[in-house]
Amino acid sequence: TKSKAKSVEIAWDNYEAMTKTKSESAQRRPAEVFSSVELVIKLKSGGLGAGADGWTLKDFEAGDCELTPTPRTSGQNDVGMVAWLCTLRTPEYPAGRDMILISNDITHIQGSFGTREDCVFQAASQMARARKIPRLYLAANSGARIGLAKTIRDAFQVAWNNVENPAEGFKYLYLTPADYQKFGVREVPAVKCKRVFEGEEERWMLTDVIGEEPDLGVENLRGSGMIAGETCRAYKDIFTLTLVTGRSVG
Repeated sequence: TKSKAKSVEIAWDNYEAMTKTKSESAQRRPAEVFSSVELVIKLKSGGLGAGADGWTLKDFEAGDCELTPTPRTSGQNDVGMVAWLCTLRTPEYPAGRDMILISNDITHIQGSFGTREDCVFQAASQMARARKIPRLYLAANSGARIGLAKTIRDAFQVAWNNVENPAEGFKYLYLTPADYQKFGVREVPAVKCKRVFEGEEERWMLTDVIGEEPDLGVENLRGSGMIAGETCRAYKDIFTLTLVTGRSVG
């Protein structure tokens, strides 16, 4: 947004340089030529949602979320997609014109797209179409997120072919009985395992890792399809522009 403000300031500098001999009829530069407010998804019931992850894709699809202008300092977002409602007061339109600016946050999980990122993009683009204002997208991302089940990663153990020489490879990955009870014995299991024994030691050999964190699998690709469709609709309805500012996948 700082570069946008600088661009508007330069436009005014050029305008004033061309009209300095026509000071009586020239437009006067507003005190504030550019302003913006972040657009944040919140639950309609209030707040960002319960728990560390806040609102979810399920909340969004159920219509329980709304995009709300929210003044706050930079870096407060917990989603890797950020949107702003911007107002540009130019020499051509000093009263101000609005636009929606959407951007990846490359510092959040390498700028990857999860379901919540897709929801922010979708909601901001829909707002631009509803208000018939331009939609700009600054792209710098690593594509759809390939998730990692961190809780399982931290819990599994390795059955080595030779404990003294791991270079000889391993037979399987497994959980202890206690960890299997934690991850595998519940209504929605995070793993699937097969019971095995090494001597008298009981182990649960991992056959499938499902994970318990959100945005680990193909749901992220589904979201990518959702925002691709939204972009097609925006292309037909309003002015759209995508500027690739760094690495961009897909």
